[in-house]
Amino acid sequence: MITANNIAIHLTYTCPLECSHCCFQSGPKVKTRLSEEIILDTVNAIDPEKIKMVAFTGGEPFLLYSTLLKAVEIASKKGVTTRVVTSAYFATSENNARKKLKELKDFGLDEISISWDDYHEEYVDFDVVRNAFLVSKSLGIRAAINIVQDANSKWDVSRVVLEMNGHCTEEDVLCETNLNLTGRAKEKLSERNSRNNRLLGPCPYVLSGPTLNAKGNLLACCGVIEEQGPLVISNELIPSEIMSDIENSYSNLLHKWLYLRGPFALLEEIRKKFDVPIPLEEHIGGNCESCQILFGSEYFGYAVEILKDKAQEIVNEEFLLSSMNMLDAKYTIDLWGKNVVNEKIPIIQL
Repeated sequence: MITANNIAIHLTYTCPLECSHCCFQSGPKVKTRLSEEIILDTVNAIDPEKIKMVAFTGGEPFLLYSTLLKAVEIASKKGVTTRVVTSAYFATSENNARKKLKELKDFGLDEISISWDDYHEEYVDFDVVRNAFLVSKSLGIRAAINIVQDANSKWDVSRVVLEMNGHCTEEDVLCETNLNLTGRAKEKLSERNSRNNRLLGPCPYVLSGPTLNAKGNLLACCGVIEEQGPLVISNELIPSEIMSDIENSYSNLLHKWLYLRGPFALLEEIRKKFDVPIPLEEHIGGNCESCQILFGSEYFGYAVEILKDKAQEIVNEEFLLSSMNMLDAKYTIDLWGKNVVNEKIPIIQL
């Protein structure tokens, strides 16, 4: 069975940056956030036998620093791996970086994922990324850098390695992810072209990595699209019920399909069965854009009919792959993925 092994919690959608590609449309004027009570109660309710990692993200989670410390400490004491996702805006000097990261390390932080690309460069210098990355490594915090790209991006992994001045090793996690025109990018970056290497296939995040967003909605995945209805597990999470809500979602046929085959495959089934035109795959930046198309249009009604027809096939496929220990994303993407060229899943493997 496809089950959750990690969860993301969006503490806030407020951010000192207002990046043009931001799927959550975060910014300084955005005030949407979770209360400290909801955040801490949710972390307390996580079952460490089932959820092995919790990521604290945003917006910018460092804006709620005292809450972040408490949440990291609670999760760490439960034996759950902790991660924070940040722009590293606070790391304006090595001392500033060390002050915050040392304290977080002492409270139990295991991993940091730093967002950096052409879009972030409009607001912060690479120096802050270098400071946070190198200080994290010196403290024993596993560090990663995630780079979103379009066809004209100036920043890629090779340039990051160069700018690290010899401090990167083969063990460092540096990931490139294709731009998806979701959130603010749909308005601001509609003229940008996607790179050739992008993922159109099984989504490794649905069901396996649910998200509590800053609005209090529990979603089956990271939920970066505006029309989230089909991805909602709980519209208004009660923290004590998070594990039962997650487990109840495992029977959702749509979520199973998205994990096993992906949203574009469902669009293709709609085209074949109902003779309905769908966007060309070369015009879609990735899975998130595919879901945006699938959920935000007339396609979804057709999708419901497809899922009804293929219900037993979906269940059988999940059972077969599970019995062969092949439910991992590396197998499903090999089986059903398309247009994937050296794209890494931007997750630090546990």
